Amino acid sequence: MFLDILKLGIKDIFKYKREFLILELVIMIITLISISSFGSMISAFESEKFETYYSAVPISYDQKEKDSIINRLDSIFKKGGYTYFYSNYVNTKFDVEVLVLVGKYEDRSENNIIWCVHKEDLRKLKNSSLGKIEIINSRKINEKKMELIGMENLLKDKSVQLIKFEGEEFKNLVNYQIADIELIALSKDAKLVDGIDNNDVHKEFEKAFENTFLHLQKDKFSNIEEISFVKRFMSVYIIVSIMVVALGIVIVTKHIYAKLHREYIIHLICGATKLNIFIRNSIFLMFLIGINFLFMGYLNAFHIDAFFIINIFISLVFIIIFELITLRILIKEDLSIKLEGE
Repeated sequence: MFLDILKLGIKDIFKYKREFLILELVIMIITLISISSFGSMISAFESEKFETYYSAVPISYDQKEKDSIINRLDSIFKKGGYTYFYSNYVNTKFDVEVLVLVGKYEDRSENNIIWCVHKEDLRKLKNSSLGKIEIINSRKINEKKMELIGMENLLKDKSVQLIKFEGEEFKNLVNYQIADIELIALSKDAKLVDGIDNNDVHKEFEKAFENTFLHLQKDKFSNIEEISFVKRFMSVYIIVSIMVVALGIVIVTKHIYAKLHREYIIHLICGATKLNIFIRNSIFLMFLIGINFLFMGYLNAFHIDAFFIINIFISLVFIIIFELITLRILIKEDLSIKLEGE
């Protein structure tokens, strides 16, 4: 029985190929637009920013609180802060150029300080007070955290290497003999993230500079209002697009239903049910959506990513719309009464 219904469903595709191709084209266009819109919405969500920018300005020559500031900052960066600076003390001591990255950039490590050095300088650091040096695989570094400080390009730079070390000498900021200009730089480049267990990182950071020789200026930036407008526009656009597809499906389905009405009646006389007719129409739909799904997958090189998920979601939406329309028509139409009039 099912094979007979399958054959009839495929036969409908060839019999009404013009309607099939028109609806397929409409669905493909709407899918492309919807995927693009969803992609824009995802980008909008990811680009939402509410950031606080800091800059430290010297206001006194009395620097007795300097070590206290550095110790406080060291503690803060272990809780949810990220920054970087070039250490003149380290560069002079080891005769290498070292970029010091402060913060927990490794997802599964408690290490709070890592270095970025040129590969040819690694040999200079061996057998030093650093102890055993471990080269960090870039895949173990959280790229999002590197993006916070604008250093994500280091993960792709083949000329440099990220390292960590066993020695305790340079695992705390206070041992770097940080100069004033370095302290100002690492404060300016600091990016703070409030954690689940601690939502006062910003407050602690600001408090670290209170009553010291450095005055901390704070500027806030937010693009939430602009992004919200984009999201609202995209949401309306997607809803309207889906409604257009739904309307197109209604028109085409009713058109095909009207042409096949007499054939449906004959099937009912021969013992078929409305369920058989529903399955027959569903086969038409599955080919329609299946071709569209595969075509969109081909355009995306069949990558399993956000666009693949969006493609699945849109396909499911189309299937639900089509099936609901078909069910409504079959439930609303009383074929037995129609049969009496034939």
